[in-house]
Amino acid sequence: MGRDVAQAVGLFQLVVAGGSCVAHVRLEHCYNCGNGIEKSIEEVLRLYQLAAQNYDDSGITALASLHKFGKGVPRDEEQAVYLYRRAA
Repeated sequence: MGRDVAQAVGLFQLVVAGGSCVAHVRLEHCYNCGNGIEKSIEEVLRLYQLAAQNYDDSGITALASLHKFGKGVPRDEEQAVYLYRRAA
């Protein structure tokens, strides 16, 4: 199974480079959980920011959650509320 997950991560990375918002969120999950790749909150944050820049509601919501709980960024309730409203 490890090889399959590593191959999936590689494919997600290619699709993300092509601009897929769905792949941003899938690849983020791999980085967040360490599935097929080393955990990296910095990469999670970068992927959510890219998804949010592309107006992907799930990316914006996930980015809001990072701000709400202070994961990878300083805790910022106001920014979280702004992002949640933006995604609505």
